[in-house]
Amino acid sequence: MVFLVVGGIGAAILVLSLVLGDFLQIGDHLGGLLDSDLVSSAAIAAFLGVFGFVGWGVRSATGSTWLAIPVGVVAGLMVGWLLGRLTRALDRNDPTASLNTSSLVGLNATVISDIPSSGFGEVRVNAAGHPLKLNARADGPLPRGTQVWVAGVVSATAVEVRTTDPGDAPTNDTPH
Repeated sequence: MVFLVVGGIGAAILVLSLVLGDFLQIGDHLGGLLDSDLVSSAAIAAFLGVFGFVGWGVRSATGSTWLAIPVGVVAGLMVGWLLGRLTRALDRNDPTASLNTSSLVGLNATVISDIPSSGFGEVRVNAAGHPLKLNARADGPLPRGTQVWVAGVVSATAVEVRTTDPGDAPTNDTPH
């Protein structure tokens, strides 16, 4: 009966973590001693649920509590560890998906508002799957629809662009 209660507690924690998010960030409270991805509420719920239900199954099949405990612990640790790894993989941020303006240098863009010879127009840049509209200046006037690439950063909201002449443009859409 105790194994079923522990399994039920694990299931309840899992439901709470799905509704409330990761509310048991134990690793954060231990000064980095434990990795918070591996000690998330989902990993704790997986451990408790698997330990409880596997332990109950082994106890029911064999009648031995002394066998049910280690088998439940091993099964719970394996599933908890796998879920922690899965959580870490899903939460890992892609460093190339950074949307700071310095990462825009080298990307292709399209002029969406005429760029005068002395002043700013606008360009649209696709950065990490996000279309961005930025102020842009160029060495000379560029009409709407001109294909350009980002040559430099003027400010957080403005870039310098150049036309995509064969000798002037980067070879692909990745920053150089």
